[in-house]
Amino acid sequence: MYKAIDLMTEIARDKPEAPLLNQFAAEGASDCLSKRLHAMLRAGIQDGVLVEKPMLDVQSRFMRLTERRRGLRWYALIDGYQYEQHTGQRLERIDETNCALFDGTEDAPLAHAGPWLHDLLRDPQPMDELAGLEQIRPAISWLITPLDLEGLARCLRLKLDAKLSGGYKALLRFYDPRVLGKLFNVMTAMQRITFFELIDEWHFIYEGKRVWMGRHDA
Repeated sequence: MYKAIDLMTEIARDKPEAPLLNQFAAEGASDCLSKRLHAMLRAGIQDGVLVEKPMLDVQSRFMRLTERRRGLRWYALIDGYQYEQHTGQRLERIDETNCALFDGTEDAPLAHAGPWLHDLLRDPQPMDELAGLEQIRPAISWLITPLDLEGLARCLRLKLDAKLSGGYKALLRFYDPRVLGKLFNVMTAMQRITFFELIDEWHFIYEGKRVWMGRHDA
């Protein structure tokens, strides 16, 4: 039902004739946004040869998925603590563009250091910065889902607390790619279905490889 695979292997298996420059068909995406995303993809192609670019594989995967299914959205899930340690700056709220998952929880005072969601269709500007950070720190993962920003935030907030024996609770740091990879490996099939059911694909780097977890029909 769900799988964690080497993304580049999957892309090589697809072998589409011209996947990168096909028309962007995500429902609600503006022509301007479409052109910007296509420009980013073209920047990674020189004389028909794919040039190494940190986010090109995930970008092209998202573009192909939108050809099959309308209404998909693309988000970055960011570890606020790691971001601040690397940049020296705290993430700040931008209405309808990003949100802190700790907002509205008992950990709200620590929201700046917790997980943040950023809508890359509404604002793709930070993409290169986040792609660079992903290569240096365990701080970034990428989610593809039909949920809007608030809907996805509500979904992920429900996953933050893990119940322990004795009635204790623990923070489930799934926004750390190292934790997410280990979590997937110890989950049962039913737990994976429950955890990832509203997320079409979840991309991240684990043990040096870009992998993704996704629904079989994505």
